[in-house]
Amino acid sequence: AAALVALVPAVPYQAIGGLETLLFAVLLNCVLLSVLADRLAGRPVSVTTTALCFLAFLTRPEGLVLWVLAWSVSWTWVRALRGQLVSAAWFVVPTVGVEWARLAYFHQWLPNSIVAKSGMSLSTSAHLVWAEVSTFAGEYPPVLVALAAVCIGTLVLRRWRTPMTMVLVIVLGLALFEVALSAGANYPYERYLLPLLAPATAVVVAAFGRLGWGGSV
Repeated sequence: AAALVALVPAVPYQAIGGLETLLFAVLLNCVLLSVLADRLAGRPVSVTTTALCFLAFLTRPEGLVLWVLAWSVSWTWVRALRGQLVSAAWFVVPTVGVEWARLAYFHQWLPNSIVAKSGMSLSTSAHLVWAEVSTFAGEYPPVLVALAAVCIGTLVLRRWRTPMTMVLVIVLGLALFEVALSAGANYPYERYLLPLLAPATAVVVAAFGRLGWGGSV
């Protein structure tokens, strides 16, 4: 997986671009590994997972979405309300503190780099999001084919609670959010796909393992 990701031209390009893409990619993969560890241990979202999600949130606002997805899928293996609320408090309390400080000093909830690209009406934003998703589908049809194949395979195998499915839910949720958020940003889509390369490779390898092809991967 590491060799395949390293061969993608977008990786060295984004690494020297001065943006936070690779840092967010590292944090995303660390979060996914930590979520899998929580799943195998049968515990709520751990302090480690929460801290990684918080660092991802400080790196990019969609880190909040990452934590919401991680916390939501944890309900499939932990139904203890008290434990889940305590787990949520570990993330919500410091996040509220950061947002309060940001609002008090900068007078806005989001970083200016996000705000500067907004300011459109809801109807215009919805139109741009649909246009972006349509363009994405036209430029990356293999991604959609792979997505459909994995979803159909998961349905056929009826293994919705496997660690692979947990990774898939988080990755797909964040990917859809990223593509929609890119409306008006004029960035190449590789910037949004880059953080998803490693977890997507892990999902493919796990899927091959389920089919009994693990020895050849």
